[in-house]
Amino acid sequence: MGGLIKAGISQYIALEITRGNSRDNRAIAKYLPWLNNPPTTVQQGPKEFIDCVSHIRLLSWLLLGGLTHTCLVGTSASMVCQPIPPEASCHIADHIQVILAGFAEQSKASVLHMSSLFHAFILCQVQCPFVVLF
Repeated sequence: MGGLIKAGISQYIALEITRGNSRDNRAIAKYLPWLNNPPTTVQQGPKEFIDCVSHIRLLSWLLLGGLTHTCLVGTSASMVCQPIPPEASCHIADHIQVILAGFAEQSKASVLHMSSLFHAFILCQVQCPFVVLF
């Protein structure tokens, strides 16, 4: 039951962000301002690493909501759900690169550090269908 609620909420938020992005990606600038500012790989501390992992988790969740909506409604509908614009793929790649580079450097004591690669790989798998579909 919890998974269904989470999937429904992700679809709703993905649709709202898609609607807000109809003109000049305003929703991305408003709700996800960090997406337009790639993280720096210089002096990457634990806080920046955790922020990067949380950004990747959020993007995965939004993209899963968009994919779920697209699978349920189809691509022939009047509104295709694409919450993250394709232009942001370079910035997403920068976030993934920070996670891959920082995994070896960060402490392995936290569960979040251990699962950071998992979240990065999930995002890469979820992002590929959007590239193929659109």
